[in-house]
Amino acid sequence: MTHALTVESGAGVADANSYAHLDEADAYHRTHGNTDWTGVIAEQTLTLVSNPLDGDTFTIGSKVYTMQTTLTDVDGNIAIGSTLLVTQINITHAVNFSNNLSGLEYADSMTEHPDVSMTHFSANAAVVQAKQPGTAPNGIDTTETFTDNSNTFGSANLQGGVQPSVDPLAKEQGLICATTYLDQMYSDCWRGYAATTTQRLDWPRSNAYDNNDQLWDADAIPEELHDACAYLARQHANGDTLLPDEDADTGALEMEKVKVGPIEVQSKWAGAQTELKRYRTVDRLIYELTDGHELERS
Repeated sequence: MTHALTVESGAGVADANSYAHLDEADAYHRTHGNTDWTGVIAEQTLTLVSNPLDGDTFTIGSKVYTMQTTLTDVDGNIAIGSTLLVTQINITHAVNFSNNLSGLEYADSMTEHPDVSMTHFSANAAVVQAKQPGTAPNGIDTTETFTDNSNTFGSANLQGGVQPSVDPLAKEQGLICATTYLDQMYSDCWRGYAATTTQRLDWPRSNAYDNNDQLWDADAIPEELHDACAYLARQHANGDTLLPDEDADTGALEMEKVKVGPIEVQSKWAGAQTELKRYRTVDRLIYELTDGHELERS
């Protein structure tokens, strides 16, 4: 049986079953280079070394952008600036649909590009990036009709997109399982106390201070908990059980040992079919959320 992801915001949601949204988990794993979870975003480089001329165009997918000396109000029209730098800024803002100064940078009728965004120019080059990872954006065409042949895309389409191997349902179930694991493993050593009487999860918490005597916000979930949840969700999605079988006999402690690597401690109970694991990475992440007596910080 599966359950929909219901994320705890810090308000003490009664039916919450996760400490992290999918986008928070995606951001964590993108930062840590875990492409099995995030996939790889397709991209292409636009180089602009001289100011375009009136009527020059560039096309990304189905959207055509036209450079104009005198700006007219048609979707896709971009103003040519007084300098190359100004034009580069106008192009970035147009593709990202941001910062237009009352029709001065690009047409008021401009619409957001549905599939890509663009970085700011650096050394006369900007990167066009797909908004979603995967292989499908590799087919987005990138062409141009600039008069100066030095103004050009690196190739005729976005490239390098890779599908994540973890599907969205597995991500959601991983976040739910990770949250259950965190509450079961650390319930006896969290700092403070539950913020509300109706909340399902251990966090948010009141009267919880970090090691610098700073009070944790009782109306928010700490970023460290988001990250721990994301880390464990990936472990689960990649086949790590995290929790014992619900039907297993978790009787007397039979074995406990320390291991080198990401798993710090393994514990096994008599009759249990699955080992509970303690993760050194998680202990480090949540160290200041707990009393820390049983946790290894380094």
